[in-house]
Amino acid sequence: MNIMGYMNETGMLFRGPVEYFRRLDPENSLRPTLRLFLFLLLGATVLLFLAALANLSTLKEASVSMHATIPGLQSGGFANATPWNRLIFPLFWFVLIALTGLFRHATVTLFGESNRLLATTQAISFAGFVPGIVLFTLSGLIATFFPAVPGSMQGAGVRFSIWISLISVILSIILDARICISGFKLRYGQNSGRAFVTWISPVLITGFTFFVLYALIIVLVVMRTR
Repeated sequence: MNIMGYMNETGMLFRGPVEYFRRLDPENSLRPTLRLFLFLLLGATVLLFLAALANLSTLKEASVSMHATIPGLQSGGFANATPWNRLIFPLFWFVLIALTGLFRHATVTLFGESNRLLATTQAISFAGFVPGIVLFTLSGLIATFFPAVPGSMQGAGVRFSIWISLISVILSIILDARICISGFKLRYGQNSGRAFVTWISPVLITGFTFFVLYALIIVLVVMRTR
């Protein structure tokens, strides 16, 4: 597929995810979705890396200023990272979305949905984050050229960067929910409630796991103090 084809599919996921999923073979939807996901992810990584190189002096000044203002702080964060840190971008998001797909498929299995396939669930999860790649790339580029520097937080450019980042996160969550819920309803015949629970299940499972671990630690501490 050429670049225009990828752009067209990305636009479909923004406009109407049902049209995107209907064009794909239900049993072979992971491969084309992964191609689209990786194309955008690698393209975003290159853009962010080049933008960081182009604005390297400003990013270094921001990092030094952050260290001077907050002693002991390890300078990181998206806006103040070195260009090479941008190369972690694709690996981080790929692993995160793959794990998210596994949690969602566990929920689909628990619900006992018929015709369930791990590849199909993963395809829906990867498709759900496609708009997020676009939005986070936009906010990342803005954050690179308007890094948050202590003492200049009132600057219009920094305020704009922060608002764009916040809006990007909110829109990404909304679009991810819309795409995934549409995909689960279409592929597995779920109603809106079950599809919503399937979509949000990674948060529920992770939260429950941390709660159980925290409870176990408290119990062990109490037992050792007796």
